[in-house]
Amino acid sequence: MIFIPFGIILLLVILIFTGIFLTLWMLGLIPFAFTKLGISPQTAIFLYLFTLLGSFINIPLARQTSYTLRRNFWFVIPEVRETIVGINVGGAIIPVIVSLYLLTKINPIHCIIPVIIMALICKSMTRVIPGRGFVMPALIPPILAILLSYIFYPENPAACAYITGTLGTLIGADLLNLHNIKNLHSTFVSIGGAGVFDGIFLTGILSALLV
Repeated sequence: MIFIPFGIILLLVILIFTGIFLTLWMLGLIPFAFTKLGISPQTAIFLYLFTLLGSFINIPLARQTSYTLRRNFWFVIPEVRETIVGINVGGAIIPVIVSLYLLTKINPIHCIIPVIIMALICKSMTRVIPGRGFVMPALIPPILAILLSYIFYPENPAACAYITGTLGTLIGADLLNLHNIKNLHSTFVSIGGAGVFDGIFLTGILSALLV
């Protein structure tokens, strides 16, 4: 079963990113950026489109039941809330696949420490917002990924930055916060969803353009 959430904020973000992407593509920066990652320009445009379309698609993985107490005047009423945990195609599945591909092209040992540092920082900066999910500043992943890649793997900073920014963000912002699901008061939580999608998406573009 596939859930397709059409959030207005997410739609606006995607439209803005699409405009930026088309402008950079016309300037020839996007093909150059992805070539530095070892990905052909043709593959890059397909990845971009699939990422945008995939951002609307969440695949359910598990269900979590939480029990809370709601006070109603003099009575305490127990409530049972079920939350579905899913994974976002554009914000998690595609970036992970690309990261695994890039890991086969470089020495993965150099990316371990950057990913760990990124995950810890993302964990500390992620906010749990009821009704929305796990949210963190969008520019943190790409900027931090670039800095860490220069420090730990200057021989191939583009690939290291992408891997660090995507895997570190998913681990730190989403996976390490799954224990806070009960505080979201939401019926659906998505790994790589709207709260962190923009940061992961920007990582894929900026990490290559700026290194």
